[in-house]
Amino acid sequence: ADIAASPIDPGRRSGGFFQAKPYSEQTAALIDQEVKALLDGAYAKCREILERDRDKLELVARFLLEHETMNAAQFQLVYDDPAALEAAGGMRES
Repeated sequence: ADIAASPIDPGRRSGGFFQAKPYSEQTAALIDQEVKALLDGAYAKCREILERDRDKLELVARFLLEHETMNAAQFQLVYDDPAALEAAGGMRES
């Protein structure tokens, strides 16, 4: 079964059996719709950020491949002055 297509079931489990939900099927459907809308919105926002900042993501990835770690100051340079990060970190262009 496709998990993404199945309804969300916040019912509680006790003794191996699901107890009855304290709300109607109609309310459950509304909850499912709202959760799906929230997740779809978060996914879209995440995708937008990753696409908008793809160059920064690739810079961080290259830096981490070369150095394995990155501190907060180095990460901040990704946004403030990417050229300084590359120069200071001794990064090689790929």
